[in-house]
Amino acid sequence: MPAHKTRKSKHRISPDASATVHPEGTIAYGRDSQRWVVKKTAGGVKRWVPFHSTRLFGYAPLTATTLKQHIRKPVQVYEREIGTAWPTKPRDFDVKYVFTASGDAEIYKNKKVQVIPRWLTTRVPAVKKNDTVLIAGSMKSKDINATLQVAPAPGELVSTNLMNTEAFVKCSD
Repeated sequence: MPAHKTRKSKHRISPDASATVHPEGTIAYGRDSQRWVVKKTAGGVKRWVPFHSTRLFGYAPLTATTLKQHIRKPVQVYEREIGTAWPTKPRDFDVKYVFTASGDAEIYKNKKVQVIPRWLTTRVPAVKKNDTVLIAGSMKSKDINATLQVAPAPGELVSTNLMNTEAFVKCSD
C-alpha cells in the first residue's frame, strides 16, 4: 500500500505551517498577506482564523465596525506594539485610553483631505490600500494623544499607528 500523501491546496490563504503545531494565540502572516491567529474550535482542534475577526482570551481587535456600534459612546482601548502572540492579560499592553468616535472621518488621498460626515455608518468611500483614514472623536489618556487610523478591508483594523501598533477591546469570548 502506498504511503499516505498530504495534498496541499493551491488556494490556501492561511499560513503554511499547520495550526496544530503552534500554541493557541500564535499570530502569523498568511499567503494572503493578512494576519491569522491559532484558535481552538469547540472540539479542541486548533485552526487558523483571520486576525480581524478573532475573539480570544477576552480581547478582540479594534475595528471600524466596533467603533460604528459605539458612536458617541466611550470605548476602552488597549494598545501595544504589533506582536506574534495574542494578548492574554492587561499587562500585555503598552497603553490604554478611552476613545469616543463621532462617526465622522478625514480621508487623505493624493495629498488632499476630504472630511466625510458619518463615515463610520456609511463607509463610503471605502478605504483603499494607500488611503489614510482618520476617525474623528475624542481620546482620553494620560499616556498618549493621537488620532485613530483605519486599515483597508477585509478587517478595517483601527489603531493609532497601523504600521507599528495594534489595538484591542475587551469582549466576552
